[in-house]
Amino acid sequence: RVLHTSVAMKDVPKVPDFSAYHTNPDSNCALSYFMVSSLGVLSASAAKSSVSEFFQSMAASADVLALAKVEIDLSSIPQGKNAIIKWRGKPVFIRHRTQGEIEEARSADWKAFRDPQSDEDRVK
Repeated sequence: RVLHTSVAMKDVPKVPDFSAYHTNPDSNCALSYFMVSSLGVLSASAAKSSVSEFFQSMAASADVLALAKVEIDLSSIPQGKNAIIKWRGKPVFIRHRTQGEIEEARSADWKAFRDPQSDEDRVK
C-alpha cells in the first residue's frame, strides 16, 4: 500500500537505476536484423517442409498408382481421327490410322528414326 500512494514518503526505498544496462539501439541494429532474418528463413523452410510433407501424405501411394488403368473402346474411334484420354493425370494420344497412313509408316526407313523400331513392332 505504501508504494501505490501519490504522497511522497521518506522511508520508501528508491527504485534502482538500470541506465547502465541499457544499450545503444544503433549499435545492435545489424545483429537484430541478422537474427530476425535468420529466424524468418528458418521458419519459412520449416513451414515449407511441413506443407510438402502434408501434401505428400495426401497423395496416392505407388501401389495404388500401379493399379490405375483406363479402358477405352477402340472401335468407337473412326478412321483418321484422334482420341485423347487421361491416364494417371497425363494425356495419352490414340490415333486410328487409315490404310494409307499404315502403308506410309511401313514403307519409311525406320532405322533413321530417333527411336528405331519398325511399325509392326510398335503397333498391336
